[in-house]
Amino acid sequence: MGQIPEELHEKIKTIRMSLHFSIHDCAKLIGISQGSYLAFENGEQYLSLPDLEILALYFGLPLEAFFKDHSHRLYQLTLLQDNIRPQYQQLRQKVIRTQLALERQAAGFSLEELEEATGISLEDLRIYEEGAAPVPIDHLQKICQQLGKHLDTFFPDDRQLSESVQIQPFSFAQDGGADPLEADGELEESFVQILSRLKEIPKSEQAEIARDILNKLKQE
Repeated sequence: MGQIPEELHEKIKTIRMSLHFSIHDCAKLIGISQGSYLAFENGEQYLSLPDLEILALYFGLPLEAFFKDHSHRLYQLTLLQDNIRPQYQQLRQKVIRTQLALERQAAGFSLEELEEATGISLEDLRIYEEGAAPVPIDHLQKICQQLGKHLDTFFPDDRQLSESVQIQPFSFAQDGGADPLEADGELEESFVQILSRLKEIPKSEQAEIARDILNKLKQE
């Protein structure tokens, strides 16, 4: 594992706070006082390796995450933070609804045809594509089945996650810095423009355009 990283204390503190675990619970878990645990997080003393192993298990991380660069997993933990989680959920819903509209048009389905095929009401389908409500997973699966897609078509890959929310390299600073989701308004405008322009195009051309967009996204 090499040397002890200088930011070990801050890294563990950041992970603990992201997971909403208390100092009391972590201290009790490894059998030390809250004062001793707080001194560790403040960089005033070190824990033993077995203590770190227990904390890693408690956090659901490999021990190496404390010592090496596991920025992707640590980045995922930032999504649990109170100031990021709701914005992330909203952004993902926007991405899903846009992709849903593109996949539907690429498959040549109208909303009315999709209603008949899935048994999902036309009102609900419109609500989903307009972004007024998130798509329940059971409805998303029914739609996928009719469009000939797997449910994981709508799963975010690592690149899409990091690029969509514009997360900067993981930082252990607790204060300051720009909101990682500050571009949310710009993304919303882009989604609206894509959908509105598609609706203006003759239906006979929508499927071809939607397929071209999806193919382009898959190639990048």
